[in-house]
Amino acid sequence: MKNKLYVIFINMTDRCNFNCKYCFEKDIHSSHILSKDAAKSITEFVERLLNSQFYTSNYNGILINFFGGEPTLNHIAVKYIVDYFKHNDNIFYSIITNGYNINILQDIFKDIKDYKIDNALKTHIQISYDGHPVHDMTRLDIKGNPTSDIIYNNIKTMINEGYNISTKSVITPDTFKYMPEAYLDIRKLLNDHGNYFPTIDYYTEYENGYKLQELEDALLEIASYEIDYFNQYHKFFFTWFEPNNNHICSAGKDVIGIDTDLNIYPCEGCFSNNKEEHVIGTTFDKDIIDKLIERKHYHEEFENITPVCIDCDTTTCFKCNVMKYKVSSKDDYLERWYDYTNQDWLCIYYKTVGKIKKAIFNLLNKGDVYNIGSKC
Repeated sequence: MKNKLYVIFINMTDRCNFNCKYCFEKDIHSSHILSKDAAKSITEFVERLLNSQFYTSNYNGILINFFGGEPTLNHIAVKYIVDYFKHNDNIFYSIITNGYNINILQDIFKDIKDYKIDNALKTHIQISYDGHPVHDMTRLDIKGNPTSDIIYNNIKTMINEGYNISTKSVITPDTFKYMPEAYLDIRKLLNDHGNYFPTIDYYTEYENGYKLQELEDALLEIASYEIDYFNQYHKFFFTWFEPNNNHICSAGKDVIGIDTDLNIYPCEGCFSNNKEEHVIGTTFDKDIIDKLIERKHYHEEFENITPVCIDCDTTTCFKCNVMKYKVSSKDDYLERWYDYTNQDWLCIYYKTVGKIKKAIFNLLNKGDVYNIGSKC
C-alpha cells in the first residue's frame, strides 16, 4: 500500500552563522552554496521523479527537506523551490534550521503555513534547540555568544503565529546531567505539545561508560515526569521512551540527499563523510531513476538476509549508518553500512535507556494505565 513519502534532503549551503561546539562540520565549512540554476535543476529532477513508475508505485508524496549548514543563508534558492511546488499537492516541505533568521523563515513559508493536504500540513519547520541550560553551553553564534534566549523567543513567536514547529536537540556525555532541566524547558516552550527529542553526539567517540551514571540519574528523573505526563496525555513527551525506537535507517531506500554540486547520495549525512564512496549519481543522469531503484533494492535485499543486533534487548537506538560505515573495519560496502557492532560506547548508553524504559512500561502496566508493553 502506498502510504509513505519519498524524502529528499537538499544541501542549500555549507555555510553557517553558528559555531556549535559539537558540530561535525566545523572543520569542513566552505563557501559552497546551491545556485539558483542548481535549484532549477533539482525542480526538474523532482518533476521527473513524480512522473516515474518508481514513485507512483511506491509513494504518495515527496518531502523536500532543506538542509545545511544553515539553509536560511541561501533563502533565495529555498524560496525558489518552495514557490515552484507550493501548489503541488504531492510535495511537502521541511527545513532543518537553527531558528536564528526568523524573518527569512516567515518570508519563505508564510503563504503556505496553514495549507493542508489530506489533513497533513504541507510545511514543517524543525528548529535545533537543546533546551536551557544545554543550549547556551553548546550552540554559540560565530562570535561565541550564547543563543538560547533568541532561539527560545523565535520558536515561541512562530508557534503563536501558527507555524508547524518542532524542536531537535543534541546532547553529549558532558551535558547528560542537564537533560531534566532541558526536558522541562522544552515542555514549557511547546506547552506540553510536541516532544523532547535529543540525539547523543555520535560523531565523537567517547570512552565506554563515560558519564554513564549521570545519564542514568537524568533518565530516572525524566522518567518520574514522564509517568505523570503519560497518565495525563496517554503518550510520551520524551521520544526515547516511545516503543521501538530502533528502526532500520531508510537512507538509500526511501531517502536521498542532493548536495550543492547536484551529486545524489543515500542521505544528508554523506555530504561530509566518505562522499566519493556514497555517490549514487547526479540529477543530470538520464538513468538516475534506475540508479535509485537499484540502490533501494540493493539495501532491501541485504536487510532481508542479514539480522541486525539480533541479541540486543533495547528498543531505543539512534545509530547513524554513515558513521557506522566510516568507522567500520569491514570490506563490503553494505556490511560497513550496517555494521552495528562498532560504536560500542553508544550501545552502552542505549542499553541503559532500554533498561529504564522497561521499568516505566512495567509501572504503567501495573497501574493498568495503558497496555503499551505489548507493543515493544
